[in-house]
Amino acid sequence: MEKSILLAKEATRAFKIADHLIYVTFPLLNDQRLFATVAEKLKEALDKGMRAVLEFDYLYKRIQFVPAEFQTRLSLFQQYAQKRYGFSPLSFKSMQEVDEIVTRRKESPIEFIRKDRLVIASGDYRLKTVNLDKIKELVQNTKTFISKVNEIIQTGDRRLFE
Repeated sequence: MEKSILLAKEATRAFKIADHLIYVTFPLLNDQRLFATVAEKLKEALDKGMRAVLEFDYLYKRIQFVPAEFQTRLSLFQQYAQKRYGFSPLSFKSMQEVDEIVTRRKESPIEFIRKDRLVIASGDYRLKTVNLDKIKELVQNTKTFISKVNEIIQTGDRRLFE
């Protein structure tokens, strides 16, 4: 139980950093390169929140193991937690989008700013653009997800006794 609580707290902390970066720091600096940092913090928050729920269910022997790789964890979480806890499909879409942004950025040889957007170019010049509205949407979806995770972890699963 302590591991899931610790992961939920770390997820909340990472989310608060991302939220602060986009709503406080970005308006002051107006530097679109912050979008990448916000995406990394959102991925950290989403991943730790997902792991918190999976560790919680592992503790109560509802699942056999907690996968080490992000995509495998996401797949298990999507199959299992959406039904059990009623997570929004937007949460999973956000997880995939944030993961795509972070992964593309790590593999990207070049990124640049163009018309208030961060453009990430792959080796074969496929472009991924990230703008302020998209990042704010991802932050809102992550906020909903993290609050649901905290609710699950703090109150426990009352459906166990139904």
